Amino acid sequence: MPSGLLKANQPASGENPAFARILSENGEGYLDTAWPIFEGKAGTLRLGFSEGHYRRQLASLWLEIGGVTLGILLVALMGALIFVRRITRPLAVLVQATRQIDGGEPGVRVELGGQDEIAALATSFNHMVARQEDYTAGWKTKPKNWSGPTGSPGRPAWWCGNSAPCAPWRRWGPSCWPSSRKASAAAKSP
Repeated sequence: MPSGLLKANQPASGENPAFARILSENGEGYLDTAWPIFEGKAGTLRLGFSEGHYRRQLASLWLEIGGVTLGILLVALMGALIFVRRITRPLAVLVQATRQIDGGEPGVRVELGGQDEIAALATSFNHMVARQEDYTAGWKTKPKNWSGPTGSPGRPAWWCGNSAPCAPWRRWGPSCWPSSRKASAAAKSP
């Protein structure tokens, strides 16, 4: 044992051990323990532990902790992506169907399974498209000389005047009848 090592770490009292970090001549660190035996009467127990081994264990532990953390984050990210995709995919299908209808494609329907709000939205979308197609087909089959209550060829029955249609809630009310329009026109003229 080098004599300089004995002087580097001595217990302060006969009962309490002393701990010190000591560097060797080649720069390697050691943890030195000086433990008095029988209050120093039987000598001092000296233990030296190389820091290199503990540093390697600490680095290995940090790598393990980092790997586990990264794995958990990747699993959480994949779960979040699957969840978000599950919600946004039906909305993307609805957007695509809307674009097809806007482009003039007939018979566009959206088939989405499930019983959530998005499935209800898809069902309403399909009903809306069916009503639009029925309405459009009805207009295409009417003759050009068709005359509604207004007496004007080509105008629908709910057309009330020369420039604007009746409000939907007044579609078949008295304001749409020809006699009612003539009476209101007579009341306005001086």
